[in-house]
Amino acid sequence: MSVRETIKATAVLKLVVPAVLVLSAAGCAVNEEPGNGTQLTLTEPQTKRQYYLYKPAGYDPNKRYPLVMALHCIKPFDNAQRQIKEWESTADKYGFIVAAPVLATANPVPLWFNHVDSTMKRDQQVVMNVLDEVLRDTSADPNWVFISSLSSGGPLMYYVANKYPNRFAGLAARGCWFNENILSEENARKMAKNNFRVMIQYAEYDDINIKIDSWKSIRWHKKMGFNVKSVVIGQTLRLPGLGHMEGTVPDKAGEFFSRCIEAGKSK
Repeated sequence: MSVRETIKATAVLKLVVPAVLVLSAAGCAVNEEPGNGTQLTLTEPQTKRQYYLYKPAGYDPNKRYPLVMALHCIKPFDNAQRQIKEWESTADKYGFIVAAPVLATANPVPLWFNHVDSTMKRDQQVVMNVLDEVLRDTSADPNWVFISSLSSGGPLMYYVANKYPNRFAGLAARGCWFNENILSEENARKMAKNNFRVMIQYAEYDDINIKIDSWKSIRWHKKMGFNVKSVVIGQTLRLPGLGHMEGTVPDKAGEFFSRCIEAGKSK
């Protein structure tokens, strides 16, 4: 491992350990109120990978619903089930179907790699297989599919959206790591021309490395031609780990996706 890689690995540990301690002390890892819809635990048949599906309160199979693919970050800080629980009240508020697949690459290792390894490619396939299954088995609208993640789940989120530029309408990065070396500039410019929506948020007192990667992502996406919305989550407390946690909640992402849909309908 190079000096730069060692520095970034140390930064990850400094970020994750305090957050885990805060979660343990609080006794709960979910930042949102429970919803009134239906949560299902399913298995994608091709990869045999488990995923969680949430249908919002009042779900009507005869209506079309936007779909959010919610990617989790480092275990035990986060997992797919926690992601689906965090999204429940937001999904009810805006009328979203949410799918959260169980992933293998949401750990610190991929963060400093400048290539996509076999594990990440496997997760990419899991995400897309789950997406196809949800579109087939629910009334999710293929024209309004969004993807979102937090923290170390960022690289996979950016990579999947970039690799399949015609499958997603937008993304919301919630306090995410970023690595442009695994992204295609050609695909990015196509996405920008097709009005792909990008929101990047982080907390006011977030870890400095998260802020740096968020700023890098904002600059890179603007350079590619995207109209980027950046959001700074205001805070009053500066407890260890809490700054990062408050920058990852999904309510702003849900609001952003809803506004994107309304803007698209008005055209």
